[in-house]
Amino acid sequence: MRFIFFSKTMYSETPRIRHQLAELLLSYGHEVIFYQRPLFFFESNKKLINQKISENFEIKQTKQLLHHQLRLIGLFSFLNSQYEAVQIISSLKKVNSDDIIINFNYDYSFLRKIFKENKIITLINDDFVAQAKFNKGKHVLEYLSKTLKISNATLTVSYPLLKQAKIFSESAYLFLPWSKEKYIRPIQSERKSVLLWAHIDVRIDFDLIEYILKENEKFEFHFVGPISEKNTDRIKLLKEKYNNLILFPATSLNHLNLNTYFVSIIPYRAGVADIEAVTASNKTFQLLSKGLPLVTYGMPNFYEHQAIFKAKTYQEFSEFINKAHKEFYILQSSIEELIKLQQPEQRYTKILSIINEE
Repeated sequence: MRFIFFSKTMYSETPRIRHQLAELLLSYGHEVIFYQRPLFFFESNKKLINQKISENFEIKQTKQLLHHQLRLIGLFSFLNSQYEAVQIISSLKKVNSDDIIINFNYDYSFLRKIFKENKIITLINDDFVAQAKFNKGKHVLEYLSKTLKISNATLTVSYPLLKQAKIFSESAYLFLPWSKEKYIRPIQSERKSVLLWAHIDVRIDFDLIEYILKENEKFEFHFVGPISEKNTDRIKLLKEKYNNLILFPATSLNHLNLNTYFVSIIPYRAGVADIEAVTASNKTFQLLSKGLPLVTYGMPNFYEHQAIFKAKTYQEFSEFINKAHKEFYILQSSIEELIKLQQPEQRYTKILSIINEE
């Protein structure tokens, strides 16, 4: 079976569910063609990327007229869709009747004109309406509704996005990221460190960070990941002020000394719509698979579980860190049972069942 992906990101970017799903399908022997972010028509100095990665995996790229945020009126959207459709048809050459289209773009309703008889599955992994920079997202909602209506099924990565999708799609499903690895039971050890494994950018609530550093001097806080330029000065000040903050460059989980950690934190700013729409990120089940409970902030719709502590205040966040330290080994059985249900085979079975629905 051949799967044709459409995305607004480059395949080389930080892995998200689109990469995870492509790799999952490849692992089961399917063919994948991945259309990554289109170039603009005026970028004549850039060469389109059309690359055969392996026997079953190919990356393609086309061009677009306007950035999707600037298609504020129907005419702009129509002209762009006509332009992109010609590009896609030209680059694809042949469409098989059993090709499955996996679409990550909210404004790609024109795909139905190209793939008239094929099954189209649209996967919504961001709150595109909340992210819209103009017109309060009204044009985005209109394009999203058209795309979901031409899709045979809609997959979403959170409860709020599922609720949104069900307005326009009768076949909408929750489809969360998963853990690539099995659960590993932590060894008995002295655990005094808190892990923040993330891109340290504007999403982080630095007032909360300062609060927990001050209130928990007995613990070390390890920040592992790249620091955005906008936050460099703030991090520098915190590092100078608190001895229990230790910085590390981006490192995979398997290359960290996990025996020192008892919890991982996700301290995002509250009141940010696209953050509040998150139920589980790509790293959620990866961290849990290592036996690490999670403490979150600013994420009211995050996954509900015994080992996931969702704080509403700074004080509660700090208290949950201490609770995770106290109950670390007690929580392991519940984490193990959760990760058993978040494996690649479960998601593969799920997507096949959706494809096979009449």
